[in-house]
Amino acid sequence: MSQHTISELIVPQQKRTTITDTVASLRLDSVIASAFGLSRGKAAEAIGRGIVFVNHVEVTKPDFQVSEGDKLTLRGKGKACLLEVGGRSRKDRQYITIENIKNPCIGFYAGAGFIIQLHLLFFFVSL
Repeated sequence: MSQHTISELIVPQQKRTTITDTVASLRLDSVIASAFGLSRGKAAEAIGRGIVFVNHVEVTKPDFQVSEGDKLTLRGKGKACLLEVGGRSRKDRQYITIENIKNPCIGFYAGAGFIIQLHLLFFFVSL
């Protein structure tokens, strides 16, 4: 394995998007579905498989209640933070604001146009 200097490190910008949506309740499966563009059934399946984390702790119950400020992780899709829980809509749905963060990777320039990429496991910075 070759040595690389810190100046050779290529760090991409994190892709952050803010989503405003409504959910029937603050259940984990509902908020994960909203944050990552999944159906609630697919979100519940991911939770059951153990690939969903709330505040860096694995949660396996789809009916887990999330709250404002919780950090959500869906392994393979990215991370999100429940920024705000707003009021109720006319149809009695809960307004939420989520910041979605896509999985970045870093790499080293390896010469001849090749970049060796390293995926970050723990990159979540405090919001």
